Amino acid sequence: IAAAEQVRLIFTTADWRFIREEFRVGSFQTILLMGNSLGLLSSIQEVRDSLRQMCLLLPPGGKLIVDQRNYDYILRSRRAILQGEFRYSRRYIYCGESIMGRPVDISESRVVFGYFAGTGRLVGTLSMIPLLSAAVREMLQSSGFSRVEAFYDFALARSASYDFVTFVAEK
Repeated sequence: IAAAEQVRLIFTTADWRFIREEFRVGSFQTILLMGNSLGLLSSIQEVRDSLRQMCLLLPPGGKLIVDQRNYDYILRSRRAILQGEFRYSRRYIYCGESIMGRPVDISESRVVFGYFAGTGRLVGTLSMIPLLSAAVREMLQSSGFSRVEAFYDFALARSASYDFVTFVAEK
């Protein structure tokens, strides 16, 4: 699709904690952080530092797009989720059927997701920082982004049962 639209995409890999050392100021028009990936960093300070560095890599008007699980719901519903009542529509992001993910351990500082095969066998885990929506918005704003919009399951209006929030932050 990108080629048909004459859009040049360059995919690269870098350690976010040191991304400013890898690329020059204004290198990118858009940076995508998908897969709930901000929460994979080790600490809130690493998240803040990485967002500041990414802001530097964008020119004025450049955009950072970040998708994030609804950790507000996960932390608020900890007891019910750990008893097997995890609400997840699989309609917007991560729509697969062969592997199912759900929180298996929830604390204020970490959420561990277990990933289960169709047979119910645990095939892996992933530990993440549970970044609340308001905290992500604040971190984006304090990192130098002038405008931050949030989309809840790709809609501007926040529903009571959204799965993901996608932030679009403009420098």
